[in-house]
Amino acid sequence: MKLIAISGRKQSGKDTLGNFLIADYGAKKYGWADSLKRMIGDLFVVPDEWLWGTEEDKNNLTCVKWKDLPHWYVLVTEAIHRGETEKEVELRGDQYLTVRELLQQFGTGIVRTMYCDAWVNAGKARLRREKPKFAVIIDMRFPNELFAVKELGGKCIRLTRKQDEPANHESEWSLDPDKFDWRNFDAVIDNSKMNLKEQEEALVNVMKGWGWI
Repeated sequence: MKLIAISGRKQSGKDTLGNFLIADYGAKKYGWADSLKRMIGDLFVVPDEWLWGTEEDKNNLTCVKWKDLPHWYVLVTEAIHRGETEKEVELRGDQYLTVRELLQQFGTGIVRTMYCDAWVNAGKARLRREKPKFAVIIDMRFPNELFAVKELGGKCIRLTRKQDEPANHESEWSLDPDKFDWRNFDAVIDNSKMNLKEQEEALVNVMKGWGWI
């Protein structure tokens, strides 16, 4: 099995390159968060298009309020330490989580806190069961997800492009260079100023260097 996992900040181009591999090289798309998304969809009746759709789709509101999260008290403490006022925190508590926020809080704040390898183990089991010839993972966000790819004999790529908006959740910054040793990546593509064609060519050159094509 050939396996490539792509890491990068939100809107860094992960989906774009993943779709290129699917369209031009017949790769099958997988995600470490696939099991999480299916669970969120079933438990909270969130439409598939919101879970697997665009960034705008993931900004839709769910039925869950911040104050109803089981670890809300932890989030309150963290917010106060960041300098937010009690009034600001109280107002947020009555707000509904977006799809993205619910995925982050349920997937990381609850499940990964209980057992950090839960989603990784589910993903590895599926890959081993289905045995695709070529698979691409476009949601690699944590160190244990990277090392799981290595365990499966795969390759890991980091994209450097990032937006100006701050990364507010662990899943958005865990693989940033000040938090993680980028020597663990098999390739780093500086796509900050690349157009689509240039990004595709850079990825092809990386795969040629591996002897994959």
